Amino acid sequence: MAFILTLKLSILAIYNYSTVKKHLSFAFIFLFYHACLQAQVSVDGSNFTGPSTQITYLTSSPGFALDFDLETAGGDLEWDITDFESAVEQVEFYEDIADMGFFYQLVFSNPGSPEVLATHAIESVDLEGIDVDIDLPVELSDVYQFYRNDTTGYYEVGLAFSVSGFPLVTPYDDTDRIYKFPLTFDERDTSSVAFEIELPTLGFYGQDGMRYSHVDAWGTLTTPYGEYEVLRVRAERLITDTISISEFGIEQTIERPLQIDYAWISPDHPGEILRVSTIEGQVVSIELLLDEDEDVVSTKQTDGDPAMVRISPNPASTAVTAHFPADLGTYFITDLTGKTVASGSVRGGSHVIDVSAFAAGVYLLGFTSTEGHFAVAKLVRTDLR
Repeated sequence: MAFILTLKLSILAIYNYSTVKKHLSFAFIFLFYHACLQAQVSVDGSNFTGPSTQITYLTSSPGFALDFDLETAGGDLEWDITDFESAVEQVEFYEDIADMGFFYQLVFSNPGSPEVLATHAIESVDLEGIDVDIDLPVELSDVYQFYRNDTTGYYEVGLAFSVSGFPLVTPYDDTDRIYKFPLTFDERDTSSVAFEIELPTLGFYGQDGMRYSHVDAWGTLTTPYGEYEVLRVRAERLITDTISISEFGIEQTIERPLQIDYAWISPDHPGEILRVSTIEGQVVSIELLLDEDEDVVSTKQTDGDPAMVRISPNPASTAVTAHFPADLGTYFITDLTGKTVASGSVRGGSHVIDVSAFAAGVYLLGFTSTEGHFAVAKLVRTDLR
């Protein structure tokens, strides 16, 4: 009898220990998971770019390379860019739509068109927003990109510019949701963009595309200005351009190479702290927010132009002179199917390229410096002499 009682007590003790251990394990997992959630940050429209915001970005110098792998994703990561070398500064001022002209407000502040309502706009120095890399025989000025910041997301809703003094306003047919709010780790979003711009007496330029976004990482970003708790958004962009310019005899649909944009965003600052863009896996631009509220720990300034390829003339029928962001390297030219049609070495920072044998159309001219820096530009070959 005593033996049976002892056996029962032993079994009960083992059961209770297993139960307590299981409960403790669940509690530990819950607390660990809860701590991870607390460590992550969240970003919504209230602490992102809005009207009357002014932000300065530093563009990286030619040859600057990141010290971390862009493809690494996950939680509690660390990114270090304290050795950032800048070439130029670019100021972005977001103008309140209520302070803009009547013509802009008529289109982008109309309650009857809620999909293209804008809260603010940024004035661009060129057509970077629509990425037209063609020398047009008209004067383009007053280029604005229009945005909306609300509880559901951050949208680009349209653009406007003047052609020889005549204003053209283009609300997008499909607005591009750049970020879906609130931003939290592992959130995914898909959005589309579509618009068409009529160019008087010239033709038109249109664009449609898809954006596949994923908040794929969170952690700490260290810059020359300090540390920031951030979320990182990875966005794949598939874009198709349609160009029709009667004066040059060009009408073509262009499937762009895959572009992936990375953005590190903190709830403590408007805009992105760091922006990196890649095309076909090659880094083509790096921009770092200049935090004027923080003391600079270390920074490096270099003289020179932004990391870009300049082509003249463009369009061209016989030959072009390409000016590169570094003295030594190699160039290549591909058609829109990805086929390489020309390549060669660069010495002295520029090179004359014969394009007379190319078919009329649009090409990509890429450049890789001996230090590994990559840059790309759009080249137009025309039959018009």
